[in-house]
Amino acid sequence: MGEWSRAMMISIGYCGLPFVLYYAIGEGLPTDSVAFMSFVTIFLLFVSVYLLFSFTGWLTLGIFFHWLICKYTTGNAIYYVLAVALLSCISNIIVSSELVLFFGVISLAQALVFKYHINKFDT
Repeated sequence: MGEWSRAMMISIGYCGLPFVLYYAIGEGLPTDSVAFMSFVTIFLLFVSVYLLFSFTGWLTLGIFFHWLICKYTTGNAIYYVLAVALLSCISNIIVSSELVLFFGVISLAQALVFKYHINKFDT
């Protein structure tokens, strides 16, 4: 199974970095103190919600699917893609929202970065 905790942390960080940069560059740094505090508050709220969703997803579904993929398959990256696609389709049937596609893309990116790093750290 490899060093999954380290690979999980790296995948969450690498996939969250573009959103943090997009927010920081897109919003721009405000000049007055009230606007700056509002910027920092919204930024910290976004980062905390992203981390909460990511850790919850990994601890409830991601590690379980990683274990299943390692135990019953060859561990190829296509199985990670299929697992994320299956979970996204099931979520879309239950919730029926366009937001499921957004979370599916983020989950797919995290799963592929995880797969790359789990093989890199595997001894």
